[in-house]
Amino acid sequence: GTRTRIDPIRPAKASWPSPTDGITIGPDKEHKLSWRPGEKAALHRVYFGTDKSNLPLLAKVKKPEQLRLPVLKENQTYYWRVDEVGVDGAVVTGDIWKFSIGELIGWWKLDGDVKDSSGNDHHGTIKGNPKWVTGRIGDGLEFDGADDYVDTGYKTDISTLTVAVWANSPAAPSPASQSEVISWDFVHINWDKPGPFFRGAASLGVGRRWYAAGFGTLKANAWYHFCATYNGKSLKAYKDGVLIHANDDPSGPPIAGKGTLKFGRHSLEFVKEYFRGTIDDIRIYNYALSQNEITKLVEEGNQN
Repeated sequence: GTRTRIDPIRPAKASWPSPTDGITIGPDKEHKLSWRPGEKAALHRVYFGTDKSNLPLLAKVKKPEQLRLPVLKENQTYYWRVDEVGVDGAVVTGDIWKFSIGELIGWWKLDGDVKDSSGNDHHGTIKGNPKWVTGRIGDGLEFDGADDYVDTGYKTDISTLTVAVWANSPAAPSPASQSEVISWDFVHINWDKPGPFFRGAASLGVGRRWYAAGFGTLKANAWYHFCATYNGKSLKAYKDGVLIHANDDPSGPPIAGKGTLKFGRHSLEFVKEYFRGTIDDIRIYNYALSQNEITKLVEEGNQN
């Protein structure tokens, strides 16, 4: 007699990884893996590690609950894959996904010098004649708005980021001029700008366009903590630890920078725009900080 051949029930591939494939995230969170299970999968084999050609098995799970991970190292890329197993044992190998753990990539305390305290040696050079004054945390650097600035010589092409700084100006942001507290070609913390959306705002260049997220009302002679984050799909502006504006229009990596990271002026040499006021404690990360992490930065300044 003829035998009926039963085809194995092949499940569909696992999809929709979280963390998103290719993203850089912070080191301090409790990290979890999750994904959309393939249809007809009865078992999920999860592989996880730092060597994509040799991923050890992390867990076998029946339900695709969020999987907690051990403590992850800063500045490290992790790879993972989910193989879906059907009821009769047919295996569908998943795609390899990756994410990186971010870190502080620059920290200028501006306490009597313009050295980088992050360990990455992006030390600044003072140009013009800015004055050392009392800052928000220890000293700060006061810029005259004419020709004072700091050049770190730092160029990069990071795709996710946080820029944080304390700043104080003797004049509220004006439409009559242009100035940047911090400028790094593809990301700026603007003070003066003719356009209302870009004045007193973070701006980000992605593709061929510029996007803004405003810091709200800003007054003269007041210290503000500005924090701009970009996670690859949303530019967020926080003032004194409070989220003021999120712009969800940009998507993808920022434009590759031509200018170097500068404090007190525009990043590009030929764009003569200078900030008048005092700047302190600049920190840059290669990932978008969480609300919690931003709150901690602000608290540090408020204790002084």
